Amino acid sequence: MSFLKSLVLAAVPKNETNPTIRRRDELVRRLEEQKSLLADSNYVRVSTRFEKRDGKRTAVEKTTKVRPWWRSDERGRLVFFVKVGSKMIEFERGKSGIVSESKDQLP
Repeated sequence: MSFLKSLVLAAVPKNETNPTIRRRDELVRRLEEQKSLLADSNYVRVSTRFEKRDGKRTAVEKTTKVRPWWRSDERGRLVFFVKVGSKMIEFERGKSGIVSESKDQLP
């Protein structure tokens, strides 16, 4: 017991993960995916999942289709929008889109 008394003890600091920064990082990652989708229309997100096969845990790559965050309007222009979760961000009241004349201007 004398060994324990010789140790210097301290409280463990909290693991401070800021949820706002985590959401911002997620949004930046999704915007990078949209940039990749603009460059290559066949772009897919690849993630690693673990499954049990033959009683052993093995890593399996899963592909997910990335849906574009732009649409064409009636004049042929592209309207880009930003989604967080399932909702579009409004930049002004009732206006969620950014207009671009062509796909080249979108990035």
